Amino acid sequence: MDPRFSVFNGTTLGFVAVTIWMLSARLRGLIGGNWPLFYYAGVIGYSTIFPGSLDPAWVYSGLVCTLLMRFEFMGGVFLKIIRVLDIIVLIYFIFAGLYSMTFFL
Repeated sequence: MDPRFSVFNGTTLGFVAVTIWMLSARLRGLIGGNWPLFYYAGVIGYSTIFPGSLDPAWVYSGLVCTLLMRFEFMGGVFLKIIRVLDIIVLIYFIFAGLYSMTFFL
């Protein structure tokens, strides 16, 4: 079966690649900075352009986790819980992106 390349598949492949980069940054301990906010702006744009590709509840819960980590008023166990939730959301984005690409089906 030949692969089917389209704008959706190319954009989704780029989205998955940037998500893997963001996941590696999160695992290294990057909790501040502006890159996660730019990333989630892109995720919201991606989910708006391609409706049905990502669940909005996951998108906005990841955004809330990122905003909570952005502010440095918390620490300890609460910060670790928020980081784990954000990592779970990023893993969901990777699997949802790979699942939705038609040349993997």
